[in-house]
Amino acid sequence: MPHFNRRAFNTACAAALLAPLGAMGQAAARPVRFLSPAPPGGLSDLIPRTLSIELAASLGAPVVVENRGGAGGSIATAALTRLPADGQSLLLGTSGMMSLNPFFLPNLPFDARKDFEGLALVAYSPLYLAVRADSPYRSFDDLVVASKAAPGQLAYGHLGNGSTAAVAGAMLGRSKGLDLIDVPYAGYAPAATELLGGRLAFCFLDSSFLARLEQGSLRALAVTTAARSRRLPNVPALKELGVDADLSLWFGVYARAGTPAPIAARLRDALRQAAASSAFRAQLQTFGQEPGTLFGEAFQAFHLKELDRWARTLPTLGLKGLV
Repeated sequence: MPHFNRRAFNTACAAALLAPLGAMGQAAARPVRFLSPAPPGGLSDLIPRTLSIELAASLGAPVVVENRGGAGGSIATAALTRLPADGQSLLLGTSGMMSLNPFFLPNLPFDARKDFEGLALVAYSPLYLAVRADSPYRSFDDLVVASKAAPGQLAYGHLGNGSTAAVAGAMLGRSKGLDLIDVPYAGYAPAATELLGGRLAFCFLDSSFLARLEQGSLRALAVTTAARSRRLPNVPALKELGVDADLSLWFGVYARAGTPAPIAARLRDALRQAAASSAFRAQLQTFGQEPGTLFGEAFQAFHLKELDRWARTLPTLGLKGLV
């Protein structure tokens, strides 16, 4: 009977697992599918499209972005769980999809804790509590005073129950004892239109409005992250203003849980290289995003910590629709 060489066997297995990702310069490398949770045009689509160019160079294999928008990102998330755990399929996950949806959307066909492996946190930004340029609320304190003087009369815009903006508004109301009218919209752009039309006192906006905030056509009173925005350093963080809130819009790359460790490690390293590229970082700057710095186990730990945090916090906020 031939002698069984375990070392050779393990080496062959690792080579077979890594082969689908391709080698640098190998023209026949299989493409990697990168699922975008949004239709073309938004940040959740622009970030994976921009990253895919650098990731393809790092892997030596084509990276093809597929749009699977709908249901707050849950269509794309569920799609990943139906694909093989072979490293050929990735997901661009957002803070709302991966950390908040599990608490608001019933009967999700996946377990956010068990079905995904976090590979890289590639970008993040705060939400901006914004008012019109000619708003009478010149500061956050002005807004709080006006709201307490007219309880139940000031309205703000968000992206629907369970969105990061809705959670930010609930945290603001709880911390300051405010009775606010929350109005859901299908996106940040419709909310901003209503704000500019004078039908909202304020709204939470994402980094796609950063240029308008910098130019002064809109005015930011606060940011939702614990630290101030590098782009708007004079705008205070909500935490500085006595609001117990620390929320960011973050974007991470996930594989399916069970992806073989050698493949996950190769993807992690390739994502680290792609995310550090000057081309990708220059694009993040135009998107108003900060580069992420968590990879592999550090990002997976962050993902699980976020789920733990919201499991504790959301039931205390009086939000509708918790499951």
